[in-house]
Amino acid sequence: MKLTYSLAALAAACVLAGCDQSKQAGKPASEPSADINAPPAQEQREEVVKKDINVPPPALQREIVKTEVKEAVDATKTYLTASRDQFVASAQQKLTEMDQKITELGDTIATLNENAFANETLNSLREMRSRLDPLFEELTKSSTEAWDDTKKAFESALAELEQAYLDAKTSYGS
Repeated sequence: MKLTYSLAALAAACVLAGCDQSKQAGKPASEPSADINAPPAQEQREEVVKKDINVPPPALQREIVKTEVKEAVDATKTYLTASRDQFVASAQQKLTEMDQKITELGDTIATLNENAFANETLNSLREMRSRLDPLFEELTKSSTEAWDDTKKAFESALAELEQAYLDAKTSYGS
């Protein structure tokens, strides 16, 4: 007897669970649902089916993500290499210009028959310039991890040389 009541209760629960919620709450079926903008149930089912068709299996999704990440990393490396090469070329050009400016200042100082202090200033400029050569060499060969530090050291030394040149040119140049 207990088994019959249990089966009857289970059957009633299954029937109630399958009923429309509006019928369970005693609402008429014609009453609109809470979300007025929601598409009809049939469209929702079709949309879910369409989405399920377009979703690749998890193994393929992992491969797609791996490929996209690899492409992004490769693009970043290419950009950084191009940026680095551009900076090195610019640095080489600046060094060449500084060599020319120092030589011209030396010629100017020589024609003016300036004192020993002027020659000392010129020698100081040449020494500062020669200290840039190892930094430039390190710049061209530095690893990606050391690039920022090497670049900053080179830029700082170059700025110091440029300022010293401007000071010397103001004092002895034309």
